[in-house]
Amino acid sequence: MSRYKYEIRIAAKFESAHYLYDYFAPGENEPLHGHSYKAELFIGSNYLKNGISVDFVEIRKKFDEIITQMEHRCLNTLEPFRETNPTAENIAEYIFLNICDHLQRDAFVTKITVWEGPDNYASFFPAS
Repeated sequence: MSRYKYEIRIAAKFESAHYLYDYFAPGENEPLHGHSYKAELFIGSNYLKNGISVDFVEIRKKFDEIITQMEHRCLNTLEPFRETNPTAENIAEYIFLNICDHLQRDAFVTKITVWEGPDNYASFFPAS
C-alpha cells in the first residue's frame, strides 16, 4: 500500500450562455450572455493498478458526456438550472455530483474548477 496520493487532471472547454435569476432584485434577471468556460476535473487515488491511478479514457468519456450537455446551450434551460442559478459554483457542483458515481472504488474527486472566461473561476470540493 502506498502512502502517497496520486492525482490526475482532465480539462474540457465549452461555450454556453446563461443569466442569473433575481440578479438585480427579486424578479429582475440578469441579461442573457455567454461565456467561454473551462472545466477542470481533479481525481485522486491512493493506489496504482498496473501503474495507473485512474483510467483517463474511461473518466474522459463520462466527463465529455457531462460537458456535451452544456455545450452551446442556454444553461438555464437544463434541468439542474431551471430554478438554480447556473453560476460557476453551481456548474462545478453539478459536474461533481454527476462524475462521482462513475469512479473506480478507490478513486475520488478532489476538486472541480470551472473557469468563466480566462480570469475568473470557482471550485467545488468535498468538505474535509
